[in-house]
Amino acid sequence: MIDDIDQETAVSLIASQFPQLRPVAIEPLGVGWDNVVWKINGRFAFRFPRRPVGVDCLQMELALLPTLAPLLPLPVAVPTLLGQPGKGYPWPFAGYALLPGRMAYTARLTEAARNELAVPLARFLQTLHAFPVAQAQALGAPPDKLGRFEMTTRVPQLQQLLQELVARGVLPSLGPWLGVVRRGKTAVSTQQTLVHGDLNIRNFLLNDAGQISGVIDWGDLHIGNPAADFALACSFLPPTGQTIFRQTYGPIDNGTWWLAQFRGLHLTAVLLGDAITAGDAALEQECRVGLQHILGG
Repeated sequence: MIDDIDQETAVSLIASQFPQLRPVAIEPLGVGWDNVVWKINGRFAFRFPRRPVGVDCLQMELALLPTLAPLLPLPVAVPTLLGQPGKGYPWPFAGYALLPGRMAYTARLTEAARNELAVPLARFLQTLHAFPVAQAQALGAPPDKLGRFEMTTRVPQLQQLLQELVARGVLPSLGPWLGVVRRGKTAVSTQQTLVHGDLNIRNFLLNDAGQISGVIDWGDLHIGNPAADFALACSFLPPTGQTIFRQTYGPIDNGTWWLAQFRGLHLTAVLLGDAITAGDAALEQECRVGLQHILGG
């Protein structure tokens, strides 16, 4: 990892490579595990990788999104401005038309409002997962290189995460979560589709009316188990919304759903720990709600 690209360097790179954007007005938009994001002129989001995996993610978006995005029923951030290394910054970077809305976790939605999103979320994933696997592979979609469901690794990781949250006083005990871990560990599911791969509460946007206005951060696209994407439904939607989601999407066998709960618990535990460390009260609250949804589903 490198030091985060500073504002002065970002402005200099953008101004020199995209003169149509001068004068460059810049403000911070976010810092993720793999990228730093700046809002430019109120109309674009520029993503600068922080480490090599961020470059891989950018290249994946460039390879698949121009073909995939027009087919999807929700707006998708597609890179349209490709920048090159320079001024001491070692990697390519990209600009995207800024989608309206705010990250879903900041909205503090009611249970009823969440249930309203079950149908559009299910239809979105239904369309994404129906994209031909062979075509996705031809465009460059890899297998699941992170081993999201390699249980020999993931079960101990999740158990450690939960134990750390208990030790910090965040969770009262491990007891409620052991069933989710056990079902995930023994679940059998062999489905393989094109998946977003990192669909969580920070990677989709809501407008002022509480409707989904965009899905972002597509760099983890791969061929894998759709449970990786269903994990969001398990954590974001209440039990009623989860039922609506499954009815709308179509048949989802129990093994796949148990994997989704396991993945949802893993992601939510990671985000909860990060939120508390960073003092992000909105993300912490959303994660706590998500944990209850996983138990209730």
